[in-house]
Amino acid sequence: MEGRTCCFTGHRSLYHDRDVIAKVLREAVDELVRVGYQHFISGGAAGFDLLAAEAVLERKKEFGDVSLYLYVPYSTVFGLRSYVSSRLRTVALKSREIKVTSDMPSRYAPLIRDRQMVEASDICVSYMEPGTEKGGTFYTVQQAKKKGIDVIDLYERIDREAV
Repeated sequence: MEGRTCCFTGHRSLYHDRDVIAKVLREAVDELVRVGYQHFISGGAAGFDLLAAEAVLERKKEFGDVSLYLYVPYSTVFGLRSYVSSRLRTVALKSREIKVTSDMPSRYAPLIRDRQMVEASDICVSYMEPGTEKGGTFYTVQQAKKKGIDVIDLYERIDREAV
Protein backbone atom coordinates (compact mmCIF):
# COMPACT_ATOMS: atom_id res chain seq x y z
CA MET A 1 0.00 0.00 0.00
CA GLU A 2 1.44 3.33 -0.99
CA GLY A 3 0.23 6.27 1.06
CA ARG A 4 -0.76 6.66 4.66
CA THR A 5 -2.62 3.79 6.31
CA CYS A 6 -4.92 3.57 9.33
CA CYS A 7 -6.12 0.46 11.12
CA PHE A 8 -9.17 0.17 13.37
CA THR A 9 -9.55 -1.84 16.55
CA GLY A 10 -12.40 -1.99 19.03
CA HIS A 11 -14.69 -4.05 21.17
CA ARG A 12 -17.15 -6.51 19.72
CA SER A 13 -19.66 -5.40 22.34
CA LEU A 14 -20.71 -1.82 21.78
CA TYR A 15 -21.22 0.28 24.91
CA HIS A 16 -22.86 3.17 23.06
CA ASP A 17 -25.64 3.64 20.54
CA ARG A 18 -24.59 2.22 17.18
CA ASP A 19 -25.68 5.37 15.30
CA VAL A 20 -23.56 7.60 17.55
CA ILE A 21 -20.52 5.37 17.03
CA ALA A 22 -21.09 5.38 13.26
CA LYS A 23 -21.34 9.19 13.21
CA VAL A 24 -18.10 9.66 15.15
CA LEU A 25 -16.37 7.08 12.94
CA ARG A 26 -17.43 8.94 9.78
CA GLU A 27 -16.06 12.18 11.25
CA ALA A 28 -12.79 10.47 12.19
CA VAL A 29 -12.39 9.02 8.68
CA ASP A 30 -13.11 12.47 7.21
CA GLU A 31 -10.40 14.02 9.41
CA LEU A 32 -7.89 11.34 8.47
CA VAL A 33 -8.60 11.68 4.75
CA ARG A 34 -8.13 15.45 5.01
CA VAL A 35 -4.62 14.94 6.43
CA GLY A 36 -3.62 12.40 3.79
CA TYR A 37 -4.78 8.95 4.87
CA GLN A 38 -6.07 6.90 1.95
CA HIS A 39 -5.90 3.30 3.14
CA PHE A 40 -7.96 1.87 5.98
CA ILE A 41 -7.71 -1.61 7.50
CA SER A 42 -10.51 -3.36 9.37
CA GLY A 43 -10.27 -6.73 11.09
CA GLY A 44 -13.89 -7.45 10.16
CA ALA A 45 -14.95 -8.60 13.63
CA ALA A 46 -18.44 -7.95 14.96
CA GLY A 47 -18.99 -4.61 16.65
CA PHE A 48 -16.57 -1.73 16.13
CA ASP A 49 -14.52 -3.34 13.33
CA LEU A 50 -17.52 -3.78 11.06
CA LEU A 51 -18.87 -0.32 11.86
CA ALA A 52 -15.47 1.15 10.98
CA ALA A 53 -15.38 -0.75 7.68
CA GLU A 54 -18.87 0.43 6.80
CA ALA A 55 -17.93 4.04 7.68
CA VAL A 56 -14.93 3.88 5.34
CA LEU A 57 -17.04 2.48 2.51
CA GLU A 58 -19.62 5.23 3.07
CA ARG A 59 -16.93 7.93 2.96
CA LYS A 60 -15.43 6.34 -0.17
CA LYS A 61 -18.56 7.44 -2.02
CA GLU A 62 -17.68 11.07 -1.24
CA PHE A 63 -13.88 11.02 -1.31
CA GLY A 64 -13.33 8.45 -4.06
CA ASP A 65 -9.63 7.77 -3.49
CA VAL A 66 -10.15 5.84 -0.26
CA SER A 67 -9.49 2.12 0.02
CA LEU A 68 -10.66 -0.46 2.54
CA TYR A 69 -8.53 -3.51 3.26
CA LEU A 70 -10.11 -6.36 5.16
CA TYR A 71 -7.78 -8.46 7.32
CA VAL A 72 -9.52 -11.62 8.49
CA PRO A 73 -7.99 -14.19 10.87
CA TYR A 74 -8.92 -17.19 8.68
CA SER A 75 -10.93 -17.88 5.54
CA THR A 76 -13.73 -19.86 7.16
CA VAL A 77 -14.92 -16.68 8.89
CA PHE A 78 -17.03 -16.03 5.76
CA GLY A 79 -18.88 -19.32 6.17
CA LEU A 80 -20.49 -18.46 9.49
CA ARG A 81 -24.23 -18.01 9.36
CA SER A 82 -25.35 -14.87 11.07
CA TYR A 83 -26.30 -11.25 10.55
CA VAL A 84 -22.69 -10.28 11.25
CA SER A 85 -21.41 -12.71 8.61
CA SER A 86 -23.85 -11.26 6.10
CA ARG A 87 -22.53 -7.75 6.82
CA LEU A 88 -18.94 -9.04 6.63
CA ARG A 89 -19.55 -10.58 3.21
CA THR A 90 -21.04 -7.27 1.99
CA VAL A 91 -17.98 -5.38 3.28
CA ALA A 92 -15.65 -7.98 1.74
CA LEU A 93 -17.21 -7.53 -1.70
CA LYS A 94 -16.53 -3.78 -1.51
CA SER A 95 -13.01 -4.04 -0.10
CA ARG A 96 -9.99 -3.36 -2.25
CA GLU A 97 -8.26 -6.43 -0.87
CA ILE A 98 -8.93 -9.24 1.58
CA LYS A 99 -5.96 -10.57 3.49
CA VAL A 100 -6.34 -13.87 5.32
CA THR A 101 -3.71 -13.80 8.06
CA SER A 102 -3.76 -17.45 9.26
CA ASP A 103 -4.28 -20.76 7.53
CA MET A 104 -6.60 -22.24 10.15
CA PRO A 105 -8.81 -21.07 13.00
CA SER A 106 -7.01 -20.99 16.34
CA ARG A 107 -7.08 -18.94 19.50
CA TYR A 108 -4.01 -17.06 18.22
CA ALA A 109 -5.35 -16.27 14.73
CA PRO A 110 -7.06 -12.99 15.74
CA LEU A 111 -3.87 -11.81 17.49
CA ILE A 112 -1.82 -12.57 14.39
CA ARG A 113 -4.34 -10.57 12.36
CA ASP A 114 -4.17 -7.67 14.83
CA ARG A 115 -0.38 -7.58 14.75
CA GLN A 116 -0.33 -7.59 10.94
CA MET A 117 -2.85 -4.74 10.82
CA VAL A 118 -0.63 -2.64 13.08
CA GLU A 119 2.51 -3.54 11.10
CA ALA A 120 0.85 -2.20 7.93
CA SER A 121 -0.39 1.03 9.56
CA ASP A 122 0.80 4.54 10.33
CA ILE A 123 -1.97 5.28 12.85
CA CYS A 124 -4.54 3.28 14.82
CA VAL A 125 -8.11 4.33 15.64
CA SER A 126 -9.57 2.49 18.61
CA TYR A 127 -12.75 2.10 20.63
CA MET A 128 -11.53 0.82 23.99
CA GLU A 129 -13.41 1.12 27.24
CA PRO A 130 -11.30 2.92 29.87
CA GLY A 131 -9.62 0.46 32.23
CA THR A 132 -9.43 -2.36 29.67
CA GLU A 133 -6.34 -4.46 30.36
CA LYS A 134 -6.90 -7.61 28.31
CA GLY A 135 -8.41 -8.84 25.06
CA GLY A 136 -7.83 -8.20 21.38
CA THR A 137 -8.45 -4.46 21.43
CA PHE A 138 -6.03 -4.00 24.33
CA TYR A 139 -3.44 -6.18 22.55
CA THR A 140 -3.77 -4.21 19.30
CA VAL A 141 -3.44 -0.84 21.05
CA GLN A 142 -0.36 -2.11 22.89
CA GLN A 143 1.17 -3.31 19.60
CA ALA A 144 0.54 0.12 18.05
CA LYS A 145 2.18 1.88 21.00
CA LYS A 146 5.13 -0.53 20.84
CA LYS A 147 5.53 0.30 17.14
CA GLY A 148 5.42 4.00 18.03
CA ILE A 149 2.37 5.01 16.02
CA ASP A 150 -0.36 7.31 17.29
CA VAL A 151 -3.51 5.77 18.72
CA ILE A 152 -6.69 7.80 18.53
CA ASP A 153 -9.20 6.38 21.01
CA LEU A 154 -12.74 7.41 20.08
CA TYR A 155 -14.35 6.02 23.25
CA GLU A 156 -14.46 9.31 25.18
CA ARG A 157 -15.48 11.29 22.09
CA ILE A 158 -18.34 8.86 21.53
CA ASP A 159 -19.19 9.09 25.24
CA ARG A 160 -19.57 12.89 24.92
CA GLU A 161 -21.68 12.58 21.75
CA ALA A 162 -23.98 10.05 23.39
CA VAL A 163 -25.12 12.53 26.07
